[in-house]
Amino acid sequence: MTADRSIRRRIMAAAVLLLVVTGCARTSGAPAHEHGPTAAARQVPDTRRQVSLMPAERDAVLAEMRTMLGSVSGVLHGLTTNDHQAIEKAARASGMAMAVDPTLEQKLPQQFLEIGMATHKKFDQLADLARTRAPADQVIRSLADVTTSCVACHAMYRF
Repeated sequence: MTADRSIRRRIMAAAVLLLVVTGCARTSGAPAHEHGPTAAARQVPDTRRQVSLMPAERDAVLAEMRTMLGSVSGVLHGLTTNDHQAIEKAARASGMAMAVDPTLEQKLPQQFLEIGMATHKKFDQLADLARTRAPADQVIRSLADVTTSCVACHAMYRF
């Protein structure tokens, strides 16, 4: 297998992970098909911690999350064309420079903040890898590390 084909397979795997993480195949919560467990088995209570904020504060947090998702997409697109500048730009957009407003931080759970700050740092590390023209497999591992943080946070909290 050529190195180019190996990189493409890794990018495809990362893209599939992105789709699974974001759930963009469905938005209503209804199953996309009727295979698998019965509807009753799928209806489990949502045990994630509800974070209650004012509407404008909630919008700010959700906008930050959408920016991060856009960064993941930008990194994946950059990987498909081996465009290190695009990867760096996309990752840097979700780095520490865009972290949440300090006044809002006071209203967010401590563990949420810790995961969030770690995720912003991981985006900066990913951008640094791109700036140094690191091999695609290192960039993909770094991106996987970022999305692991996203999954962990979304498994614990809801807005």
